Amino acid sequence: MTRNSFWLFLLVSFGIASPLFYFSTQQTSAVVITLLFLAGSYAPALGAWLAISLAHPDEKQAFLASLRRQSGRRWILFGLLVPTLIWLAAFGLSFLIAPLESPAWTLLAALPVVLLVNYGEEIGWRGYALPFLLKRFSPLTASLLLSAIWILFHVPLYVARPVFGSLASVSILLISLILTWMYLNTKSILPGTLFHAAFNAWTQVFAGGTNAPLLLVIVIAFLAIIVIWLFNRFGRNLSVETVSLS
Repeated sequence: MTRNSFWLFLLVSFGIASPLFYFSTQQTSAVVITLLFLAGSYAPALGAWLAISLAHPDEKQAFLASLRRQSGRRWILFGLLVPTLIWLAAFGLSFLIAPLESPAWTLLAALPVVLLVNYGEEIGWRGYALPFLLKRFSPLTASLLLSAIWILFHVPLYVARPVFGSLASVSILLISLILTWMYLNTKSILPGTLFHAAFNAWTQVFAGGTNAPLLLVIVIAFLAIIVIWLFNRFGRNLSVETVSLS
């Protein structure tokens, strides 16, 4: 993978997703919003495929094989359970400060849709961009660069909700570090995709009320604790040894 192909990946990803995401914020129909968001979220997958197909056609099969790579069941459980525990713990803790409105529990039924949406992103982020960056930078630097790309990718969705967008950006930075650790120890995008989807599904459940910023701050604190533990345990490379989750 070359720098030119990476720039092509970014051009396609942002060129397609940005207008679709912006238009989605102007809609009132849930179906239209979902379709626009779904299409925009697969822009990184399309960008990755075009970058590889045009610049490195001999790597297409290896790229597809990497997307199918499996991980241990414990990593899958980690991806699903950790975001769930973070949000539930934050929700419970929030009652000590200011009780939140009743969560939209029914939105959990949308997890399959959220998973489908986030898979498109993860094909681009952890399937293509992270391996490219890891060949050139340390895991820490690669994660920070990818988190900046990931945040900018979502900016059109945050224009109408600047407070939520600012807090979400901090969570993206921290999640990017966690997902890098997961990828380095599995070489699979599946656990990270599940983490991404579970986190976003619970965000929809809890983050719709007026006290949502408080809850997000607590969630960010929990994410920060996890990141601090990871760097303390595994160092800057986040993969000094393979952890026993497989």
